Amino acid sequence: MCFFYAGDVLPNDAFSALKSNADSYLIDVRTHQEWYDVGVPDISVCSKRIILLSWKISREVMNRNFISDLSNFVRSKDSSIYFLCRSGVRSAEAATAAADSGYKNSYNIMPGFEGESTSWKSLNLPLKRIY
Repeated sequence: MCFFYAGDVLPNDAFSALKSNADSYLIDVRTHQEWYDVGVPDISVCSKRIILLSWKISREVMNRNFISDLSNFVRSKDSSIYFLCRSGVRSAEAATAAADSGYKNSYNIMPGFEGESTSWKSLNLPLKRIY
């Protein structure tokens, strides 16, 4: 059975929700290389840490442990989860998989971390480099 995720949200709206909702999470589903090359959102102002959990290990290889790893980070299926990738494609796939696994408040951040004028980076939302 295929469930749809709760919807697409803009980066500003996701950031506001992370600040106001204690039971919310930001999952960055990009690859390790992207995190190190481009940086990651910094949600420390929300008193939270970003969860780095790749949807795909590489361009061709899926992370077969994604949902089981997700359940280690997000225990309640009622939590609000915001998924982020570079452009919104992989994060939509991850949000759909989470919804299929019972996480009914799974959201896709569109248009993602970088690129378009309304992306996380373009809006100058907090980010940090990891080394």
